[in-house]
Amino acid sequence: MKKIINILLAVIICLNLFSASAYASSASASASGTSSAEAGDTITVTLYLNGSGIHGLQGKINYDSSYLEFEGMQSSKSGWGLDYYGSNFVAYDNFGEAPVEGGASVLSVSF
Repeated sequence: MKKIINILLAVIICLNLFSASAYASSASASASGTSSAEAGDTITVTLYLNGSGIHGLQGKINYDSSYLEFEGMQSSKSGWGLDYYGSNFVAYDNFGEAPVEGGASVLSVSF
């Protein structure tokens, strides 16, 4: 039970430590993820952006490596690309034709 609580705390910390830069008025970011897990389970965290005219973002994912093992990340918005090195990432509108308008899921991270 203690191990499950530690994993959940690590995920909550991860959700709270997403950092993103957006050059758009009234832009915001939020994250959601797996609500419960046991050792050996895959945990997926999804980053959402809200705003208009957002064509990209950059950030760093922070997590407690003593509880989670980073598996990878992928773009979850059609028309967007993703480059990452370690926990640093850049997600972007490949051709300038698919900006975030309103709200959208843009990135999924697996642990």
